[in-house]
Amino acid sequence: MKALEFLDDAADRKLPITEELIKKLHAIIRVNQYGRRARISEYRREQNQVGVRNSSEFYLPPEWQDVPVLMEDLVAWINSPDSYSIPVPIKAGIFMWQFLTIHPYIDGNGRTARMLATYILRRGGFGLKGLFVLENFYDRNLAEYYRRLHMGLHHNYYFGRNDVDLTLWLQFFIEGLSVVFEEAAEIVANKSMQLTKLEPELIRRLDPLQRLVFNK
Repeated sequence: MKALEFLDDAADRKLPITEELIKKLHAIIRVNQYGRRARISEYRREQNQVGVRNSSEFYLPPEWQDVPVLMEDLVAWINSPDSYSIPVPIKAGIFMWQFLTIHPYIDGNGRTARMLATYILRRGGFGLKGLFVLENFYDRNLAEYYRRLHMGLHHNYYFGRNDVDLTLWLQFFIEGLSVVFEEAAEIVANKSMQLTKLEPELIRRLDPLQRLVFNK
């Protein structure tokens, strides 16, 4: 909830995605077992891995020394004029995949990436606030989520992941958006129906303009 409030404030202030914003968001998302929560989270300073070796989910991200430059390039791309012509959902999907591929933190990368993708969508006019939850879709399709992220690529970042066709991943990402938007529309329709049933018959007959006058 604190992370959502942080992004709500950022959206109200029309803040672009910067490395500072990412580090502040991750600091909110990551829960420390001991001590006070850091104001910002610096990128990892050690090698990490995803999954267990020899499993289908196993992945070795780039070495920590390369993370700052890769993140700088990713943030520069999302804010560059070159990305303006890319449809917002596609841009959000590309950003999310690249963030997860760089894996700039030891943990909390998935949650941070999904919230940043949601923020990109929101700034591009695709925000539904609390009704729009990517997490629900991925939780229900976890195996396919990991399969599409990996796309059968080599488990080592330096063997082909820096220049890859993202079609398989983007198809899954857009499918997820379609599902959660349809679910949000259903929620709104159901709530509207419930409220309509509570209205007197005479008010239900009014058109939108008449309703506006009546409410005043």
